[in-house]
Amino acid sequence: MIIRPHPGPQEAFLSTAADIAIYGGAAGGGKTWALLMEPVRHIGNPNFGAVFFRRETPQITNQGGLWDESQKIYPHLKARSIEQPYQWKFPSGAKVTMTHLQHENDVLNWQGSQIPLILFDELTHFTRKQFFYMLSRNRSTCGVRPYIRATTNPDPDSFLYDSTGKGLGLIDWWIGPDGLPIPERSGVIRWFVVINDTLRWADSRRALVEEYGEDAEPKSLTFISSKLTDNKILMEADPGYLANLKAQTEEQQQRLLHGNWKFKAEGGLVKRKHLRHLKPGEPRPDMVRIVVAIDPSVTANSASAECGITVQGKGVDGLGYLIDDLSGVLSPAEWANRAVNAYRHYQADAIVAEVNNGGDLVERNIKAVDHGVNYKAVRATRGKIIRLEPIAAFYERGQIVHCQHFDKLEGQLCSYNPEIMDKSPDRMDAAVWGFTELLLSGNNAQQIKLRGL
Repeated sequence: MIIRPHPGPQEAFLSTAADIAIYGGAAGGGKTWALLMEPVRHIGNPNFGAVFFRRETPQITNQGGLWDESQKIYPHLKARSIEQPYQWKFPSGAKVTMTHLQHENDVLNWQGSQIPLILFDELTHFTRKQFFYMLSRNRSTCGVRPYIRATTNPDPDSFLYDSTGKGLGLIDWWIGPDGLPIPERSGVIRWFVVINDTLRWADSRRALVEEYGEDAEPKSLTFISSKLTDNKILMEADPGYLANLKAQTEEQQQRLLHGNWKFKAEGGLVKRKHLRHLKPGEPRPDMVRIVVAIDPSVTANSASAECGITVQGKGVDGLGYLIDDLSGVLSPAEWANRAVNAYRHYQADAIVAEVNNGGDLVERNIKAVDHGVNYKAVRATRGKIIRLEPIAAFYERGQIVHCQHFDKLEGQLCSYNPEIMDKSPDRMDAAVWGFTELLLSGNNAQQIKLRGL
């Protein structure tokens, strides 16, 4: 068996001499595989250790993530795995560990550590403070020159790129005015020092030493851009992946398909121009399924500021229909009764309820009204923006229709911007859960899991 990188960006990433190399841009460029291959060159060194960081542990263990992919490579090198912590040990004694930095101050757990090779998977998920603190832990006594490797998708609000044009980001020089990587600069190595918390750049180490002195300790950095077409194996194995990227919202297409670091959609993720309504007198088509969705946002002894309750259906035409919005400021007893009444009135197939807050209380309240309802609990294990983006794409493609004008709900859908709002509105969350169940989870509410959303 021969395991080797693709010629082009992947090979360039695995052969650069930079102290810090950042690889990525568009989705599908083989970033995770390249990152996993980097420690392999040192596994004969018994004192070598590498640490992979993701922001949260589930990102390590999700299907197709670091841990899954590492099992396709490291066993061929006679490594044995330990799942708690997530670690590989090679015959020489070399170790590769996978862990998280969920909270900003988690970096303090690494005080006193010496990590020859630090690897960040999706660097935009981390903060500037986390990155530069871990840079101080990047040191070595095992004979391997300490260095950092990272992968990323575009995020114009991360510390990597300064969209204001002031040059405060790590990769600004490699990105053009249009937000796209400059091809001829990909893989070019530059040097920087940090002076008064500001990056100062030069084309050589000597230039920085002459200006700031040897104590400035310049570091070399490069950015290597990649895109889906660079990964021929993925293109052949999953030809539908390109279509999946093209099905995203314009913003996500610009970032994930084209690798654009600058593009931002205006306003909320859902645009008013994409809202479709039944015309006056136009009948609603027959429904294949109907669900009542709830985002109760309750604890055991308190009512929600606003409880989200929506009724949605999937028509015989395959489109999603927003049938009713019954949200309001309700006590647990009130929202349970309102949801069950809607379930009966619309002859719904299921009540879908988010249970992150309140836990079993949600089901108990509903079953206290009617023990016979078909109830399904869903739990948010990923960020709200990840749940909203596929639904926004359905709106953009005209695949969701509102049976009437729901002013409050539509206002929430079209104004919510996760980049500036910490909390998303409850009636919008209920609508997202309902359409996720109908349009993304298959036709059998009892047998289909929500794919981790």
